[in-house]
Amino acid sequence: MTAARLTLFFVLGFSLTLTIGCIPGKVTRKWSEEVALDDGRVIIVDRYVAFEESNSWAGDAYSATETRSTISFRGELAKLPDWDVPLVPVLLYQDASDGNWAVVATTSSCEIWAERGSPQPPYWEYRLTHGAWSQTSLSRASIGRKPNLLFAYNENVAGKKITAAEKVLQSDDAGIVARYRLISESVDKSCM
Repeated sequence: MTAARLTLFFVLGFSLTLTIGCIPGKVTRKWSEEVALDDGRVIIVDRYVAFEESNSWAGDAYSATETRSTISFRGELAKLPDWDVPLVPVLLYQDASDGNWAVVATTSSCEIWAERGSPQPPYWEYRLTHGAWSQTSLSRASIGRKPNLLFAYNENVAGKKITAAEKVLQSDDAGIVARYRLISESVDKSCM
């Protein structure tokens, strides 16, 4: 290979690396999933997420920031309003004490966590009351629960129906950050 070809090969390869590794991209995903509830019911919800992803120059510091995230109910629950908050919902349940629906969400973005008040533990809870979703403090009823919503929505989920069993495997993965495996009262120091 001539020096000119080697230089061209290097420049093109470096340009491709920059394009793949550094330039943020807008991504959307839609899927449906089974959600196992405490009372033994399994409901199906439709999910939509839009996020911006980026990576470091070296390609070793992936980041995704949700710009929209929705949960839409189906069947007999279709009358419930969509949950629509730009966070990562990890838990959906109906509180046995009052019958209200709850969604617990988190974020993998330290910037979003700081913008939203740096809660400790790093969760936001939403309750469906009087026909609308309202943010509340993380309740005792949420503490200690395992997530039941898909939170690792890679390109393989688009257009699929995700089963409850698939999500159990996701939550049990030892490589998953602790806040995605259990709703805990622990302080998360990953952004401190």
